[in-house]
Amino acid sequence: MNTLFKLGILTLTITSASCFIPGWQAPARAAMFHESDKGDAGSLLWSAMKVNTMSGDTPLVGIHGILGNQADLYQIFIDNSQDFLATTEHRNNPLDLDTQLFLFDENGYGLLANDDTSPSDRSRYNPNSSRSTIRAGAGQLPYSGIYYLGISSYGLDPTRGFNQYIFPNARRGLFTAEDAAKAPLTGWQGPATSRLLPMRTYTIALNGARYVPARSPIPNQPALTPPLPSPSPSPSPTPAPSVTPAPSLTPTPAPVPSPSPTITTEQPTPEPSVTPSPSPTPEPSEPVSVPEPSAVAGLLALVLGSRLFKQKSTGGDR
Repeated sequence: MNTLFKLGILTLTITSASCFIPGWQAPARAAMFHESDKGDAGSLLWSAMKVNTMSGDTPLVGIHGILGNQADLYQIFIDNSQDFLATTEHRNNPLDLDTQLFLFDENGYGLLANDDTSPSDRSRYNPNSSRSTIRAGAGQLPYSGIYYLGISSYGLDPTRGFNQYIFPNARRGLFTAEDAAKAPLTGWQGPATSRLLPMRTYTIALNGARYVPARSPIPNQPALTPPLPSPSPSPSPTPAPSVTPAPSLTPTPAPVPSPSPTITTEQPTPEPSVTPSPSPTPEPSEPVSVPEPSAVAGLLALVLGSRLFKQKSTGGDR
């Protein structure tokens, strides 16, 4: 069995397996993003072009666009922050293309910048070119997630606040977050804005990036499988409000004749009997002296004589 026949069988086997193994998907193929697919890239966070024309697991090998007097800003997803590379040292770029590259975090704070590729960088295509290269080292990018990649012509630099440069205005070397001002991107400023530049095509070669997923994971945290939500208790049905019956009309009661007053003869209330106070105990009288018999006889003779005198007086008057 020759080698080509074996390879054909292997390919057929893998293709067949992808049709019958649930959940199996072929690896995503890398792709180049074209600015013209979505229009014209803006230069600020709110107008940056989101690189999302393919699924989020598609490796992003480059960005192709057109550069003039304005900078182009792209939202990309960096999934390999320890080995990220962005460079205009591409064979398809014109030799006289003079570019600058800038990398910002998801909030617009400057992280890395380069005007001219360092002569010692292994990606430098032509020692005399004015192309740019950003090569992230260990710890220079704080997370895997959303970043903004900007490209501009020489002389057009990102600014903050009142047209203050975010990165030092120098040609050589790779500037890091330690060199950048601690303020987000608000505009672009430089001599390039005062002169008309020709429209030039460019290609940014990328490594360690991919297309922006529909929902980006939270930076600094690995994407975790969310736990299955516990079933919420079904809410008890709300009882229908009871209908308050209309108040029934209470018939007016017929007047009840007042009863004729009953004449009651008031019985005199007997006065309480007065409890007689106890009669005072008579004090013992003093002993009566008995007169002598002679005195009694004399008194008796006096009474009789007085009566006889009255009789005589009466008889003489008659």
